[in-house]
Amino acid sequence: MSKNRGKQVTGTLYRTRDGSCSARLSLSAGRKIAVPLARKHGDPALMTALPVIAAYARELSTRGVLTPRQIAELLTVAASRMRDIDASIYAQKWAQVASQDTLSKLIPTAHAGATFREIAQLWTSGAIHAEHAEVPLVKLAHRDEGMFVKHVYDLVGNVPVTQMTKRQFSSVYHELGRKGLRDETRVYIWKLMYRVMQLAHDPLELLPSNPIPRGKKPAIEDHRRTPALLPEDDEQLLGCQSVSIHNRMLWGFLAREGMRRGEALKLQWCDVTAAVLNAFSQKTGKESARMWQHDTHAALVAYRERYCADAKPADYVFARAQHMSSVFRTALKHAGVFARRPELAMHSKERGERRQIRLHDLRRLFITLAVASDKSDAWIRTRTGHTSSRMIVHYTDLADMHRSRGRVTLVAMHVSIPELLTPLSGQYETAAE
Repeated sequence: MSKNRGKQVTGTLYRTRDGSCSARLSLSAGRKIAVPLARKHGDPALMTALPVIAAYARELSTRGVLTPRQIAELLTVAASRMRDIDASIYAQKWAQVASQDTLSKLIPTAHAGATFREIAQLWTSGAIHAEHAEVPLVKLAHRDEGMFVKHVYDLVGNVPVTQMTKRQFSSVYHELGRKGLRDETRVYIWKLMYRVMQLAHDPLELLPSNPIPRGKKPAIEDHRRTPALLPEDDEQLLGCQSVSIHNRMLWGFLAREGMRRGEALKLQWCDVTAAVLNAFSQKTGKESARMWQHDTHAALVAYRERYCADAKPADYVFARAQHMSSVFRTALKHAGVFARRPELAMHSKERGERRQIRLHDLRRLFITLAVASDKSDAWIRTRTGHTSSRMIVHYTDLADMHRSRGRVTLVAMHVSIPELLTPLSGQYETAAE
């Protein structure tokens, strides 16, 4: 046992609603636990025993074998057994429990020795959600369980989660590569395995920490060529009045403000009336603020006057819809962009071939034109939400292409959309389907 036991109190006593007393104890690494002592608040024996209890809890924590929840359970059981002990010997009993150190074997954890397969099945079946409501249900449980059965269980399914290491994660990833799985599929399986290990850490508390650091997933190497949109494509698309104006407003906004789609869909009308455009990124967890682009702000004001006059300040500016990239490609075809540039409609999953154009390519167009216009990295990152300049380097080659063509800017948004230039007719379109 530690020689410092009893010399330093690392806990406090407080009264609970039922009049009893509980101890709030500090463990190693800044963790704290609450232990009900099953005695009335104000009992003088508690103050005498508190240093012993606190020192024993810290010693159990520094060993790194038991989780904070297990330590709290052990101390709670010991306290309940000593609820009727005379106050004169209460502290001595606690000292005896600490010196004998038999408490750590009193309560086995419910999932001790569980394998990776068992924890994964607890997750996909919803059993963890039933026990811990803070863990959300798996949206595609059948698909994820199929991934585990087909690709993971044969490799590490019988390995106890306490023995899983980063090297085993990497071996699974490379083995799936030898089987011919695409990089996207392998990274998705990596994320599933990471989630299982995270659940083993919290809330199951089988591990002191996740052996895989957050964000350390393998990078996806997409060897397919990416189609590049041009300013003429944007002008032709926004000028096509047979395409819903509500969709064209969103697409024009993305190409001129550089936001991610999810950030733009959370934009409210009260944000439009503000002088500064604020955007919160769920990807980075940071909020960025910058001045509005003059043409996008003017377009949104005109759009509200004509089509959203009854909108409330808390209403969203852009309508939400499913399969937005598919709708975007259909609109490009309908506007005649694919007819003028057939290479945009071509795509293949084979290495070296073209990748299918996506709505996210509008953000790519914004960054490319900003680089071609010699905007600073800080100016671009303020609008895109990138935390470093590393991503911007990928757009240098396309920026040189735009410079050689002599067109590095987009037509003003309120000019590109013909409906915003016509006088008000008193007729308003309905929301986008």
